[in-house]
Amino acid sequence: MSIYLDCNATTPIEPEVVEKMNNYLTTDFGNEGSHTHSFGSVAKKAVHEATDNVVSLVNASRNEIIFTSGATESNNIGILGLKDYGLKVYEEFYLFTEQENVDEMVETGKNEEKFQNFIDLFLTI
Repeated sequence: MSIYLDCNATTPIEPEVVEKMNNYLTTDFGNEGSHTHSFGSVAKKAVHEATDNVVSLVNASRNEIIFTSGATESNNIGILGLKDYGLKVYEEFYLFTEQENVDEMVETGKNEEKFQNFIDLFLTI
């Protein structure tokens, strides 16, 4: 028997999720941001349904749910959100994280204004 332990790279998908997603991967695919055709409308309805399911599952509000395309985008949203909150609420704060979580974000954003005065706050563990 084999055990897969690299869930940072990919994670097995539950059969129920595969069943639900298969239609959107093969037939009803589309960009939910495109409203000029039916593909976009179908995708938008599916995203709204998925959002409602997550809202119900975690007892959140719709505006607290953000779907991202992957880890880097998620890290950017989380870390930059923490930066804005931390700098507003605290005179000084530190972010503790594993270096691999922020390497790509820092590399791609070194010259961006939103990262100024923030890159040096990373204290790796």
